[in-house]
Amino acid sequence: MEKERLKQEFYARLYQWSVKDAEREASNHFPFLKIMNDLSVNHTLEVLSLFPENIQVKIFVALTKNSYKLSGELSDIDLTLEEKFLLYRFHQKKRMFPHYKSKLHEVFYINKNFLRLSVKKLREMVITELNPILGKAEQEKNHICYRTITENRFAMSTLVSLDSAGLSYSHMLGLLPDGVNLLTKEDFYKKRIVFSNPISVHRWLGFKGGAWFFLEEADAALAAKVIGLACSHFLNALPNLVNDLKVV
Repeated sequence: MEKERLKQEFYARLYQWSVKDAEREASNHFPFLKIMNDLSVNHTLEVLSLFPENIQVKIFVALTKNSYKLSGELSDIDLTLEEKFLLYRFHQKKRMFPHYKSKLHEVFYINKNFLRLSVKKLREMVITELNPILGKAEQEKNHICYRTITENRFAMSTLVSLDSAGLSYSHMLGLLPDGVNLLTKEDFYKKRIVFSNPISVHRWLGFKGGAWFFLEEADAALAAKVIGLACSHFLNALPNLVNDLKVV
């Protein structure tokens, strides 16, 4: 019960922050999404471009809200009639421009003609970008892990999955009870009270999935940079997301 209460409180805050972040991103003409080099994101931006700029903002915010509703992480999300109508119009146009007609989709999913890099090289790229933000990496065969602890004993773990054909990442949030050694890796993972599902920039802005594939080496370097920027952005928001959350 305590874990569920923490989760509901956290997701109520995460939802409010995500909606504001979506509005900020859309109002500024999607500066971050445009550099993400992600098929699903690019497809959404392509369809949004068919609408006036002020309507793009409303649709993107509605898409973010609806993603939380569909995920079941929050049960009391009500979209306005205007938001429902705009989502209907968006999906109507999206059906007219399916992503599977794109050249990128053909390369990635049909011909599977994407670039493969050594895991060692990918690891170096990720560590270069993330170590200055998240601290020293804990390296495993096909993963890079980071542990971040806030002043009020909230524990964030960040997992970057490495594959010769792509990269993905996510954060998990938990609370370390009093008496747990903050510096012990085993205690960190076994004794923390986890109250979030995996979180990434894709998730908080309403997209499914969240893996980067590469057509050329520059794509891999960009993916590592984008993950670093996303981690930094989320880390800056974290104090307000967990402030005063506690076990009763």
